[in-house]
Amino acid sequence: MERIGIYGGSFSPPHNGHLSAARLLLEQAEVDRLLVLPAGVPPHKTLDAHESPEHRLAMTRLAFADLPRTQVSDWEMTQLGKSYTVLTLEHFSAPDRQLVLLVGTDMFLTLDHWYRAEDIFAMAEIVCVRRELDAARAGEIEEKISLYREHFGAKIRLMDERVVVLSSTELRGIASAGGDLSAYLPETVSAYIEENNLYAWPQAGNITPASLNRLRDHLKETMSPARYAHTLGVEQTALRIGALCAPQSLCLLRAAALLHDATKEYSCEKQLKILGKSAIMVGSCAETPTLHALSAAAMIESDPAYAEFADPIVVDAVRRHTTGGAEMSVEAQIIYLADYIEPGRRHNACQALARDFWAADPASMTMEECLAHLRRFVRREAEQTIAHLLEKGVYIDEETLRTRNSMLE
Repeated sequence: MERIGIYGGSFSPPHNGHLSAARLLLEQAEVDRLLVLPAGVPPHKTLDAHESPEHRLAMTRLAFADLPRTQVSDWEMTQLGKSYTVLTLEHFSAPDRQLVLLVGTDMFLTLDHWYRAEDIFAMAEIVCVRRELDAARAGEIEEKISLYREHFGAKIRLMDERVVVLSSTELRGIASAGGDLSAYLPETVSAYIEENNLYAWPQAGNITPASLNRLRDHLKETMSPARYAHTLGVEQTALRIGALCAPQSLCLLRAAALLHDATKEYSCEKQLKILGKSAIMVGSCAETPTLHALSAAAMIESDPAYAEFADPIVVDAVRRHTTGGAEMSVEAQIIYLADYIEPGRRHNACQALARDFWAADPASMTMEECLAHLRRFVRREAEQTIAHLLEKGVYIDEETLRTRNSMLE
């Protein structure tokens, strides 16, 4: 009996994680061939106008072109109405076939709520591919396995994926701000996105991907290699969070991330001179360990060389990136957290907070849930900072206390 893998999704865009999961299925699930089916009208999400079926199908064909025993089918796209999985399984079912349905963790945990779930379990073996970040959800997964087997007689197999990837949602956000996706996408898909200008959001005032790239080149020349590497880490982390929590502000977030430490390596005297031209009030250098946040914000506002980035949201996010503050904008919260949890941080507290933030899988949350998740971790960062400063017996900025208290609501 022929075993056929069924792999559906919006594939907007198809990324290296999709390819890794498909390879696992072919190698470990004794599948004779794999059908990849981009959805016409996904039942559980609304696609933007630029995520056309034609583009998604073209990118999926490019992504899976070199995978053996694999065929990209447009069957779901040719059907009227929503692309329910049960209808796809019915179409490809036959007496001489065994169907194997490939799903990720998020889909697996909600399978019992899908349209005609009992028929899905009856027609196909379910293969769930877990990512490394899903380790925190092991209990949920085991509970669902027990439920599915008891109530539906389900046949289930788990496979573990080692490729570290971002979600399609996060990748669309990074692409829209002119970010580099080459590490996450097949080369042919990355080129297709660039050629067809997919996932592009309107620029923010004078801030464009081109102007941000010029800023990056400038900072590379003026910063130490270590500071520049940290800056790029904050930029990518801010884009990743922003794709989920503030997709309309990605260019602003990228500018704030690139500029947040622009004066970090300036002398105290040079920073105070910059602040002397600004309305920002500051005490002595010794009393202000976060001086660089204030001087960078002042420089953006006063120096003509940075005039195109002097958006109030950018300036405010840069000014608050070390201490936070009450009534922070979403963008300021993102930069505050991204500075703390970017991958280059080596402090145990920073790494633990980063693991916890991503382990909760914010890409699977609604916008409201994601914003609440962001606030919880901004509060946790403030609390960790306060505890650290108390242990050292040094000054705690009042704005950090206000950050913690304002995020309790």
